[in-house]
Amino acid sequence: MYLFEAHYPITNINQTCITTLALRNMVHPFGNGMLNQACPMNDILRDLTSQLSELQQLKAQVPQLVLADAYVHSTGHDAEGGRLSAL
Repeated sequence: MYLFEAHYPITNINQTCITTLALRNMVHPFGNGMLNQACPMNDILRDLTSQLSELQQLKAQVPQLVLADAYVHSTGHDAEGGRLSAL
């Protein structure tokens, strides 16, 4: 029974490590090696927060008409899913 109970903390530690590495790689890709780009996790979270804030600002600036127009041009369908005829 002891071995079974010990499995959960190890699994949680592994999941935390994998998640942390994945997050670090998303914010600062490991192109030049992981150790060359080592920095405190606080820096990663600060950069991620900054990027998300910038994304929110950009999304607020883009009118919905531009998004709908991009959908029509990329799919050839109108917003309701109907096929557009060639003009």
